[in-house]
Amino acid sequence: MNRNRHEKLTETVLGEAVVRLLSKSSLFSGAMLLRCLQEMAVNETDPERLQALSALMIEVQTEFVSATDAPTLPVSVDSHHSGKH
Repeated sequence: MNRNRHEKLTETVLGEAVVRLLSKSSLFSGAMLLRCLQEMAVNETDPERLQALSALMIEVQTEFVSATDAPTLPVSVDSHHSGKH
């Protein structure tokens, strides 16, 4: 995937996560965002979106102090993760 497409997909996935969080609660933290991204990744079947989710999880853990104490879920970015290719 080219860089521009990857960046757009990453921004789209981040937007989806933020909308999910805001639709559930007016509270927002790095830990909540990380957990939401993890939950999205567990159910994701598209390898490119899974890569974007993985990159976002790393970025959130780096940028948000509250996310560093959040429990993590194992996420695989194996391209064979799904039957969809």
